[in-house]
Amino acid sequence: MTHSRIVRLTLSMLFIVLSVNGWNHASASGESLHAFIVAGAPLKTVHGKTKAGLASIFYCGTDGVTATYNHLLSQDSEGAEDQCEVEDYFGLRYASGDFNGDGFGDIAVGIPNEDIGAVHDAGAVQIFTSTERGLSASIIQDQWIDPEMLSGIDTTENDLMGLGVTAGDFNGDGYDDLAVGIPRYDESDLIDAGIVLIFNGSGAGLLMNTFARFWQDTDGIGGAAESYDFFGNELGAGDFDGDGFDDLVVGVPGEAIGDVSRAGCVNLIYGSAAGLTGTGSQIFWQGWNNEIKELAEAGDQFGSVIATGDFNHDGYDDLAVSAVDEQLWGSSGEVRAGAVTILIGSAEGITTENDLFFSATNPEDGSRVGEALAVGDLNHDGYEDLIIGAPGRHAGGVERSGEILINFGKSGGLSEINLESHHQDDGLIPGTNEEFDDFGAAIACADLNGDGFDDLAIGVPGETLEKPISLTRAGAMITVYGSASGIVSQGARVWTFDSAGVEGDPAANDYFGEKLAIVTGNFVMPGCTETGVTLWMPAHSFAPGDPCACTATVCNSGATSLVSYPLFVLLDIAGTYYFAPSFTTYDNYADICTSFPVGETLVDVLPEFTWPTGAGTFSGCMFYGALTDPGVTALFGTMDSFFFNWTE
Repeated sequence: MTHSRIVRLTLSMLFIVLSVNGWNHASASGESLHAFIVAGAPLKTVHGKTKAGLASIFYCGTDGVTATYNHLLSQDSEGAEDQCEVEDYFGLRYASGDFNGDGFGDIAVGIPNEDIGAVHDAGAVQIFTSTERGLSASIIQDQWIDPEMLSGIDTTENDLMGLGVTAGDFNGDGYDDLAVGIPRYDESDLIDAGIVLIFNGSGAGLLMNTFARFWQDTDGIGGAAESYDFFGNELGAGDFDGDGFDDLVVGVPGEAIGDVSRAGCVNLIYGSAAGLTGTGSQIFWQGWNNEIKELAEAGDQFGSVIATGDFNHDGYDDLAVSAVDEQLWGSSGEVRAGAVTILIGSAEGITTENDLFFSATNPEDGSRVGEALAVGDLNHDGYEDLIIGAPGRHAGGVERSGEILINFGKSGGLSEINLESHHQDDGLIPGTNEEFDDFGAAIACADLNGDGFDDLAIGVPGETLEKPISLTRAGAMITVYGSASGIVSQGARVWTFDSAGVEGDPAANDYFGEKLAIVTGNFVMPGCTETGVTLWMPAHSFAPGDPCACTATVCNSGATSLVSYPLFVLLDIAGTYYFAPSFTTYDNYADICTSFPVGETLVDVLPEFTWPTGAGTFSGCMFYGALTDPGVTALFGTMDSFFFNWTE
């Protein structure tokens, strides 16, 4: 029996607290969901480890984003390869792709400051594989990439593996591949030149034993490798020539253009049936060949943020590239104003014809226009739109409160003028403009409620939460929905670690919402019919060795006998599962089950027991139906009631 074929009915701790002596009504076959948001807090303290980082997972159904199935993901999650450590910055980068081709999006998490043994900040990437249950903590399947496990890759300090990650099907085999940047990698005595590694997807997930390797001295790749290029600091993927193979964009923000330091460039590496090759590779920078608008200037860092989308609906992806430190109007102009360049796709690949260059109206010092980019069709007109974060904008005159800019796609592509700007408290987006909120520092876009219009998740990592004491930079995420007229206020909501139903305790300097990603797939969450819950919790917490008892009554009033489909009963204690009656852990579940014929009522499913040694806080009691027959697709609805009465 594989973990992916487990169907479960779950009573989470939150549900138990809110539903004492009450009723919960859910779908008999489970709730259908189609996406989840990964909201990162890469600086959050986890289990006493400062800046270890974690992600909060929000699922999305027909009513949009919900906290119902919210849970946390970190290196201490069950099934994760490693553990939380000080200053790992777990979740400083995300990439979503279907690496095993099962139809459920997976998530690659960049951990650029991961220590590998005694090597400081070598970096790593952790891949969490989704199933029909999303990223359920009990069935997480992970893969781990670090430089030490890769043949021919040195493990050295401050390489920051995973600072750049993106997914795309570069060889057209139906499995997404993963590109991983190591931007501070020293190659051939060139300090911080940077390299990019490509791991192919397969039915078994990413293939770790074989990988391709690219840098600016790879045959066919434009430019020349130099120290402090930071090749792979940012990555993106799209099909720019429409041949059915995804292509890779590599940001090189440290590239010197002539004697202009850190002006930045992008390398384009094209996909094929053989994967990515140097054949047909392109390189672009500001002022390239006198054909791209604007000039390469010291410190612009062109290539620092990348996004791709078909803005003119011609069948070819176009390329959006940020220069977040762009200084406008020459040496006397606005410093770090930021700007975005658009390059157009064609049958020949990216072309400089009809390129665009734009920033915010009335640019300001430190606006950082383009620090975040996202692509989606907000108004469902068939043309993809570009959403631009400008977290340093003084919205409403409030210093660094932040804005987003929306550039709507149309038949002629994007426009250099008439960008639609939004900020908190503008009538459409909830919240209040406050100093150093950094609204728009992260953006993700997808259809969150299934209505055909793409929606937005917007990071506000500098948001202060007003508790009994102010929690500065605790952070927030705002979700806003699309419509035929663009974004609307209906349903828009602010999410924090203090929101009802959201796991985790808010703290100062969490920077919740610093990074965002959306993962799609037709997920089905647990459900049951007319679930009645009566629960009494003791006045004090359970401790190891405490005597406990639970009377549980479960009725099978359905038409399916569960003799062949065993019923498991277990406790979830801080993410570790203990099976009744022996209370062995999840990894040893064989022969610990109860048959459940039609019409039978099971009483005292969980008899008197001693709280497991070494266990901590009670998180929930669960029923698992194991599908031992692949032809059986549902058990939900066969158990129409169960009741709990705890005593100590």
